[in-house]
Amino acid sequence: MESTQCLLEDSKHGQELWGYGVLMGGHVYNRLPSRSHDNISPLQHWTGKLPSIGHLRIFGSTAGVHVHREKRQKLEPKSVKDILVGYEEDAGSRVYRVYDSARKSLRLSVNGIIDQTQVVVPNTLASG
Repeated sequence: MESTQCLLEDSKHGQELWGYGVLMGGHVYNRLPSRSHDNISPLQHWTGKLPSIGHLRIFGSTAGVHVHREKRQKLEPKSVKDILVGYEEDAGSRVYRVYDSARKSLRLSVNGIIDQTQVVVPNTLASG
């Protein structure tokens, strides 16, 4: 829970995204070395394989996500700004979970562009 508090505090997202913060905290924790597992990560201890961390991005970063042609009208934008909230475990690490704060919904993206220099401040996506 401490990692969740840190993620939410750093991203300025309070309680709204706490569930995603818990999942992201667990995802990161399982890839970090642990003294209780002889300085290997819990994931490596479980699978025997060195986990990848190259996909990790900052929680709450701006995620530019492509909207498929079938899901938009002719003059609607081809991409939207969402919030990076984690990774889809069952689909592999390279699938990002992004949160659409305007619609209050989650979407998965493999082709999103994550801007880690710009953390989304609550209530700025709907207006900008």
